[in-house]
Amino acid sequence: MPHAGRRVDVDAARVQAGQEDACGAGDIAAYDMACLNQASASTAACNQFKTAKAMCAACLTSNATDSSWGPLVVFNGVINVNAGGCFELADGNTDCAKSLQDTTLCEHQACDGVCPVKDQTSFNNWQMCDMTAQAQGCGMYFMAANTCAMADDGGAATVCNAGSTFDELFMNIAPLFCGGGGTGDGGTTEAGSTDGGDDGG
Repeated sequence: MPHAGRRVDVDAARVQAGQEDACGAGDIAAYDMACLNQASASTAACNQFKTAKAMCAACLTSNATDSSWGPLVVFNGVINVNAGGCFELADGNTDCAKSLQDTTLCEHQACDGVCPVKDQTSFNNWQMCDMTAQAQGCGMYFMAANTCAMADDGGAATVCNAGSTFDELFMNIAPLFCGGGGTGDGGTTEAGSTDGGDDGG
């Protein structure tokens, strides 16, 4: 699968227990540069990171079929940020976590079979299907998740919506799951305001 920085979705959910020591300072930013960022990621760089930082990489990425999810969840060629898991880890809000999980599972059930993702064009088709699903069959889940997230805004889980791009959102929530929030020089990752519709395309 080509690097997934082009094929990402921002609504995921199921919670895995945080592995707070899996990543060291600077590892999350390094993973983003090697595996996700459209300007810098490559298969070779990502494989090199996974070899050098196996525990961190295993914490950061999970498959949709896993019993628990880390900050990134892979669904049939689409990588989701586990915002729902972030809500639960940040302030114990299982209602928001479950609402986001229901939305994500509904969207993928509706679209993965009819719009399999293999490249940027097929991901664009998947996104169109996803928008239709949110407005139709998955609408009640989508509205419940948005209502819950908006009600929680300003609390400890604010970080779960912090980031103007997929990369920023990932780097802001990943430390809750895997540790390693520092940049390697004592700094921290900057947070911005999120656009919940940003899919990193």
